[in-house]
Amino acid sequence: MKFSFFILAFLSSIFLNAKPLITSDVLSYYQPNKTINLQTQEVEFWQNRLLQQYENPSFHYKLAQAYSALFDVRRRITDLRKAETHLRKSLQFSAKISSALLRDLAHNLTTQHRFCDALTFLEEAYSLGGDLHLTKMKLFDVYLELGEDALAFEMLQQLRGEKIQYKIRLAKWEDKQGRLSNAIACLESALEDAKYLNDEFMLKWLYSNLGDFYGHAGRLSDSRDAYVTALKYNNADWYALKGLAWIAYSGEYNLELAQSIVRLLDHHCESPTIDIFNLELKEYMDKPNFEMALSVYEEVSNITYGEMYNSFKVDYLLETGDIDNALKIATLELEGRATPQTYAQYAKTLVQKGQNKKALEVYTSEIKNKTFEPGVFLDMIEVTQSSKSDYTFLISELKDSFYELGPVEFRLVEEAIQNIKLQITD
Repeated sequence: MKFSFFILAFLSSIFLNAKPLITSDVLSYYQPNKTINLQTQEVEFWQNRLLQQYENPSFHYKLAQAYSALFDVRRRITDLRKAETHLRKSLQFSAKISSALLRDLAHNLTTQHRFCDALTFLEEAYSLGGDLHLTKMKLFDVYLELGEDALAFEMLQQLRGEKIQYKIRLAKWEDKQGRLSNAIACLESALEDAKYLNDEFMLKWLYSNLGDFYGHAGRLSDSRDAYVTALKYNNADWYALKGLAWIAYSGEYNLELAQSIVRLLDHHCESPTIDIFNLELKEYMDKPNFEMALSVYEEVSNITYGEMYNSFKVDYLLETGDIDNALKIATLELEGRATPQTYAQYAKTLVQKGQNKKALEVYTSEIKNKTFEPGVFLDMIEVTQSSKSDYTFLISELKDSFYELGPVEFRLVEEAIQNIKLQITD
């Protein structure tokens, strides 16, 4: 494997550090079995109640909540879909439609990446009234996902009195505008509010998400602490443990520990995200597993996953040369929600079709100055090769993105930097 001086220097600085950020102790923090067993019992309880009164909307609602809680822990897609089914049954058998039920259904559909469907239910909830501030929170989330930034900002302004929830959404907005330090400050302020209120649910969420934001800012020690605290509040938090695995892999080059964490997660958690992470670890070791990649692609292509993993599907199809189907999925995704991310996916697929000019036009009109995500910048390297100013700007922005992109994807940045050097010498 060939390393650049930059990567060697980066890794050397880690090895010289006597005290690693992540140790094998983190494996003991993740104990999901008790939570899974409790939620499974909850599911069984409400299933039995429904056998006695099938048309009881409250029983369907309770069962939906139990399935949703189970999905949060083990990420089995059928749990999420069953939750949707029972929410719809609750709606069907209710004498009066409640905005709370519509919001819960919208939340479920948002998790499934069915954002337009979610918006329909939220608009109905808004028209009904009743806890409008809760509906506005969900509307902000969905508008942001759909690329409706003006509408999202309008909703944000109406949430100013909501303290924690407002600050969380303001953090999302600030992050989208590329103001990461502001976003972190918003979440830290929300965390202080949650501590004051002793709101355990929000504390779990905030610590886990602060782990992400600290990582984006290169504050790996703070990121580690946040993830560990999240696991202490919720020892079934697979997402926080995955964050620690990323620090071990991309932040400390501790491949063995990263693999151990992924194996533990894979034993309890059925999210394809874990399999995709595992694929990256194997690629990093120069042992790409094509059979595993095909297996993951086939899994996420199952109708039960819907549009949730379209980004992976496009990447897989491009890697395997099925450009027409990649373009079909990228186009459908763009039609569903026009964001800089979906435009970037579309543009990089156009390049593979040989439509470089059109791809660059898409970048210029729909992506440039509208997102600050390293992953999008990386995808646009190939798109902007005919525009020297855009190309060099992206490379300069990506130079410090080793941790966020990870060693595998950062190789592409290294190649681009080398190409620029060669062009200068020529």
